[in-house]
Amino acid sequence: HGTVNRLRCNPTIPTMVATWSESGRVMVFDVASEMQSMSDFSTCSKDQAAASARGQKRPNALKFISAPDSHQTEGYGLAWNSLRANVFASGDCAGQLCVWSPTQDGRWVPTGSAAASGGPRHHSPSIEEIQFSPAQPDVLICARAGGMMEVWDTRVMTRHRTTWRADDTDINVCDWNRAEKSSHLLVTGADSGRVAVWDL
Repeated sequence: HGTVNRLRCNPTIPTMVATWSESGRVMVFDVASEMQSMSDFSTCSKDQAAASARGQKRPNALKFISAPDSHQTEGYGLAWNSLRANVFASGDCAGQLCVWSPTQDGRWVPTGSAAASGGPRHHSPSIEEIQFSPAQPDVLICARAGGMMEVWDTRVMTRHRTTWRADDTDINVCDWNRAEKSSHLLVTGADSGRVAVWDL
């Protein structure tokens, strides 16, 4: 499925991994088998050889791949929600933001999506980074090319809740303060080399 642009491990199930592909697809893999083989290679190799002798195929690690029309292009913004099990968000180079929730049959569906601001025919700055709040399960921050930061409420994805210019250059990284009493603070890092702390 092409080059992997970004990879994120699920904080609630560490063997579940989400990836962004250059093909414009978001994928989820279950790497439990691969992790076991690394921790106990001898036993795992014997088990795999026995299964192969019985004609059993190795389980497919790919559990989900997004529909071709979910994102129009590749992306880099990718984050799991640590407060809502198995929920993650993806953001692409055309400025589209999607929130994905798990279904009963083991797939994911987009439960929230925000098209590029200005309408579908307008290009919005690329989403470079996404981080869910460590204190509020429905809140995430989004860093965009061009220095813009946005705060989103995933229950209402029609418009961001607040936005500000954090730098004159691209914001490539951002994160929340994980300390419970300081979870209103966040940090950004820009192409300019500027690191800034923000109080929401």
